Amino acid sequence: MNKKNNFFGKLIICLFFAFSAAIIQAQPSGAKVIDNVVAIVGNNIILQSDIENQYMQLRAQGYFSDGDLKCDILEEMLFQKLLLHQADLDSVEISNKDVEDNLNNRLVYFINELGSEEALEKMYGKSLTEIKEEFREIIKDMMIVEKMQAQITTNVKVTPAEVREFFISQPEDSIPEIEEEYSLALLSIKPKITKQAREEVIEKLEGFRKRIEEGTPFSSLAVLYSKCPSSKNGGDLGFFGRADMVPEFSAVAFKLKVGEVSRPVETQMGFHIIQVTERKGELIKAQHILLNADIGRNELLIAKNKADSIRNAIISKSDSLNFDKAVELFSQDEDTKFNDGKIMNPYTGSIKFHSDELPKDVLSQIKNLKTGDISKPFESTDKNNQTVYKIIKVIEKTNKHKASLKTDYDFIQSQALAVKKQEIINKWIKQKQETTYIKLNESFVNCKFNLDGWVKK
Repeated sequence: MNKKNNFFGKLIICLFFAFSAAIIQAQPSGAKVIDNVVAIVGNNIILQSDIENQYMQLRAQGYFSDGDLKCDILEEMLFQKLLLHQADLDSVEISNKDVEDNLNNRLVYFINELGSEEALEKMYGKSLTEIKEEFREIIKDMMIVEKMQAQITTNVKVTPAEVREFFISQPEDSIPEIEEEYSLALLSIKPKITKQAREEVIEKLEGFRKRIEEGTPFSSLAVLYSKCPSSKNGGDLGFFGRADMVPEFSAVAFKLKVGEVSRPVETQMGFHIIQVTERKGELIKAQHILLNADIGRNELLIAKNKADSIRNAIISKSDSLNFDKAVELFSQDEDTKFNDGKIMNPYTGSIKFHSDELPKDVLSQIKNLKTGDISKPFESTDKNNQTVYKIIKVIEKTNKHKASLKTDYDFIQSQALAVKKQEIINKWIKQKQETTYIKLNESFVNCKFNLDGWVKK
């Protein structure tokens, strides 16, 4: 693969991963596709409708190809099916719990973007349960593909000399401008749950438990009252192993008999009752109802005042307290507490964020801050949708600029690594093409693919 043609430029379209940014794309009304098999890879098939639906989605997003877009789409799908075929041979598996978590996280993201579950259902024209059913297998395949691809390139590295050589080999007009970027750290304070609030939520769950024992379907109460994204699916969590859930949850769930409903159990997500519906070896299938305790105004005020006091102590440097030390002593966010508060970008795995990758409430608090500045405490929610007060430190803020080795080494390194990985993947594809049954419909045999070998001679 020619590096100059691929640095910061058009790479092979990654349709499965584009799903991360567009999991929910309403299909154009009235669109009809006469379905037939256009390709077979091992035991996996690609349908005409797969090509057409991806084509319509990409065109709707304004994507155009220098060549034949449908051929580009097919080649990417051939690669994904080749990975799935090899994963099946290698017995690569993804747990149902991981699939459900991934699916729920993506749905929560889009629900937050659109404002409500109802808005998502209206846009897609289906219930949330139907949406989940439609995309669950796609998500599972996507995760298997990611795992296989990671295994192929797990030992690939680039040296500083390779990064420099890679950068200076690029034409000047192909070097992009880097958007405004932030590196951030978080200090999070949770309001305390009062004894009364804890007793009230436990009492409510005990009431649900009694109703279930008297004949009310567990799933009906989950749909009506549970605060978990799985609520629209009757609280169903699918099959999972003991290590797939937080310890407090598993400790209770795995002691239950099939059909038995647990007493309320508290975890970092809130308060649950659990019902096991099926057992399969070391796995159980369960449903749950999740409630959060009400946080009173007084507890919110106490948390805010605590956050204010911590910030003031950091700003005034009293007792030599800096932000990192304050995170260690006071922060209650389990994902960042032991990393000096640094927030990881879930899209890239780095600590850098573009503006559009940040939650709106965080961006509004930091957009006028400079490197080293610390925001005032503000009310927000954590990953479990529980109210917290956040203080954000701007570790680094860079304005929009043209990429350079001096200011953007990590970014350039990632691009150099991506190209090197692509070269390894291309070699892997060539090897597997020779040993895998691949057949294309005649309507696609004349496609000009990026790689030879898809059309068997």
